[in-house]
Amino acid sequence: MNNCDDEGDVAGYVWTFYPQFFTPVEAKAGWAIHAEAKRAIGYGPVAEFIWRRHGLADDPAVAAELAGGVEAFRRRAAGRVLREHAAEIVINRCHRCGRVARTPQAQQCFHCGFDWHPGPRDQH
Repeated sequence: MNNCDDEGDVAGYVWTFYPQFFTPVEAKAGWAIHAEAKRAIGYGPVAEFIWRRHGLADDPAVAAELAGGVEAFRRRAAGRVLREHAAEIVINRCHRCGRVARTPQAQQCFHCGFDWHPGPRDQH
């Protein structure tokens, strides 16, 4: 059974490695998601601090962005970034299975184990 969610993997990759391309409202919504994740694991005071620090409760645009759900928002915002900044974004993929690598610098696939590090004879 293949549990591959390529769109979700790409969205997470874009959020992690290309945050500079999100709009201010998207970034604030990202902070709201982060705050609620902290609350969910028992860090309520940290969540409250994030909400206050970023003025999240006072911004109706943040609530509007998240109205359709967190995952839908993350994918929609990442899709916009990919469309508008395609020339500036490189999605590092495994050379064998095509899945998204963990980082832009990764040279081994977390999913299938394929390794594309240069061999000893390839180094100068």
